[in-house]
Amino acid sequence: MANVASETDMSVGLGLAFTLVALLAAAGMGAASFLDVLDHDPALRVLSGVALAVALVAGGLAITALHVYHD
Repeated sequence: MANVASETDMSVGLGLAFTLVALLAAAGMGAASFLDVLDHDPALRVLSGVALAVALVAGGLAITALHVYHD
C-alpha cells in the first residue's frame, strides 16, 4: 500500500481564513490612506497603520498555518 500525503482541512481552512483577513485589512489600509488624502485626518493615518499591522500578522499566520498543519 502506497503512502499518500494529504493536507488536513485545518491547514486549508486556517490558511484561507487568515488570507481573507489579510486581504480585507489590506483593502482597509488602502481605503484609509485614500480618505486621509481627501480629509487630512490624523486618525485615518493611525487606522491605516493598524490595518497594515493586521494584514502583515494575518499573512504571517496564514503561512504558518499552512506549514504547521501540513502532513
